[in-house]
Amino acid sequence: MLHIGVGGARWTPIAAWAIALASGFTAGCAREDARVHLERAAVIVDAVGAPAAAYFTVRDERTRADSVTGVSADVAQFATMVSPQPHRMPTSGGSRAMLMSPVATVPLGRTGQVRFAPGGHTALLYNLQRPLAVGDSVRLTVQLQSGRTATTTAPVVAFAELERVLADSGSMPPSGGTPSLVEGKALYRSNGCITCHGPVGYGDGVVGRTLVPPPRDFRDSLAFKAGRDGAHIAKMLVLGIPAGGNMPLYAHLSNQQRASLALYVISLRDTSVSDAH
Repeated sequence: MLHIGVGGARWTPIAAWAIALASGFTAGCAREDARVHLERAAVIVDAVGAPAAAYFTVRDERTRADSVTGVSADVAQFATMVSPQPHRMPTSGGSRAMLMSPVATVPLGRTGQVRFAPGGHTALLYNLQRPLAVGDSVRLTVQLQSGRTATTTAPVVAFAELERVLADSGSMPPSGGTPSLVEGKALYRSNGCITCHGPVGYGDGVVGRTLVPPPRDFRDSLAFKAGRDGAHIAKMLVLGIPAGGNMPLYAHLSNQQRASLALYVISLRDTSVSDAH
């Protein structure tokens, strides 16, 4: 699904960059500041491209400009920040798509706060010291360019619960009902999925025929490397695909909308294709 415009973004390969930009933490000059708040924090495991990802809101009571320059977690050897960055798509007539790329700083907005949320700023946690599971907790710390820090304890939650945990910070669109095939089909058409995957999901869209690697053929359930059930497909729509590729993120959709789209994608399968492998 290639969504050219503000809704779509995709991951770029970041493994090599992650170490280079891994959390610009300078413990020697860092200092806790009660005016800096780390709020609405949560961690999910099995994030696409990393063992875990952290989301939160940083709020500074001061009015002077500042930026987040580092993130650390007590269970990770290092963390790196990634953000959507515009890149020109060579196969789409020069149009731009949003790709997730490592960044060294994330500025606080005019209100003195910034949100890390799926499809936007994200802290990826690498080299975990112990396996994480839903119900665990992670001690997160952020450092600002001014040297001030804030720390909080973030719960490890299932991806399906992430929207609820972050909802009060306004970081994700609200859900709006029960997923349905009718809604999924409409979203498939309105979000440009046809241009890559084709009208019935064969991977033969006008843009899809120019892409390497080619788009998924939805008839083959074994082609879903990130998971073939509805929950994994919905998660992939907001987190993307490991090691880049041409699949954008659809963070502008609610969980319910992504679940509807996943239902429709599953309905396009032909089990005989998988059985032939």
